[in-house]
Amino acid sequence: AGGDCNISACTPGFYDVDTDYGTGCECQDDGANSSCGVATDLGILSPGDSITASGRLPVNSLSDWVRVSFPIALGRPGSGTPTINFSAQPDSSYRFDVHYDCALGAAACGSGGVASGRTSWTFADAGSAAFSSNATPWPGDVYVRVYRTSGGGQCTNWELTISR
Repeated sequence: AGGDCNISACTPGFYDVDTDYGTGCECQDDGANSSCGVATDLGILSPGDSITASGRLPVNSLSDWVRVSFPIALGRPGSGTPTINFSAQPDSSYRFDVHYDCALGAAACGSGGVASGRTSWTFADAGSAAFSSNATPWPGDVYVRVYRTSGGGQCTNWELTISR
């Protein structure tokens, strides 16, 4: 009585992403913080600074959250250009959303739309030193939700480069 073997369950935190019985539950989740309220704090970035964050999300139902602070510098504009880009996502299945707090949805974009489903994001402070106020608030604290848009057979890591 022949038949194919398959995996019916994995130890919590491990996933069978390639559906190959021989490799078992081969992909371990990175265990990073999976909600905005407990986002991994990457600290403060001043103008000219950069940092990387990385993780692994074996399946589409998981997400990783990171938080970074871009404190406003004196003399806005000229406070740097907060930028977030994927520096690694081997199977092109990762995306991120940018939030300014945990209570609201993805941040609004000055050109319309929201900062959702992104592979890159930049806050361009287009104000003029001749004005005493800016129409767009400075993004002091930024929460980034990283997730998969598709899975399928690969246990790959993502990496973000965040700079100012």
